[in-house]
Amino acid sequence: MPTARTKTFLLAFILSSVFLCISLLSERSLVQIERVVEPEQESEYEKMQSSKLGKHFELIQKMDAEIQTQLRERFKSVFKEHGFEVQGRAALCIGSRLGGEVRALQDLGALAVGIDFNPGEKNKHVLYGSATDLQFASGVFDMLYSNILDHIQDIDIFFREVSRVAKQGSLLLLDLDQNSPDEWSVRDLRGNVDKFSIQVQNMGWKLLSRSVITNEKDNGKIALVFSYRL
Repeated sequence: MPTARTKTFLLAFILSSVFLCISLLSERSLVQIERVVEPEQESEYEKMQSSKLGKHFELIQKMDAEIQTQLRERFKSVFKEHGFEVQGRAALCIGSRLGGEVRALQDLGALAVGIDFNPGEKNKHVLYGSATDLQFASGVFDMLYSNILDHIQDIDIFFREVSRVAKQGSLLLLDLDQNSPDEWSVRDLRGNVDKFSIQVQNMGWKLLSRSVITNEKDNGKIALVFSYRL
């Protein structure tokens, strides 16, 4: 008959064997998970667009604070003009770099978030994301803003994605730069404002206003405001 000491030894051996099996199975599961969630290879287009922040970080950082102040005042005016209550609303800024436009909306009480190919390190306002493959559920945003139409490869897909994530009655604010394209641009927006405005309207948006902005970054840009399927 086994002694108490022998029983204790056998129990310890069984438990250690069980823990070893669990550990091996866990490691195998983790390896499988890592393989599943391994990110897709970065495209040359994405690398190019992401490089702007690293190349001009100090300048972008300085402009970001100015953008926050400038857009906060303009957003406030636009929302008042169109009777839009931003307090507590969900807002998305597409192509928002360090997040000046996101913080501008947060200042006004919105639940705002941004996406960008390269939001920089430890950016609590902007997530990694693509303008043509938004990672959000359909019909969740009350307001959307973007100023990167000159940097987006496929405008058709972009407008479809914007329309997909927008709620009924939401606002879409688009800024179209009218200056010469920079090295990261994929198209020239000069002379094409009407073309893009019609394209957005064909997706079910109604044009509410069009204005020329002369007191902000990218002097002379055209600001378009749309509402969705009112």
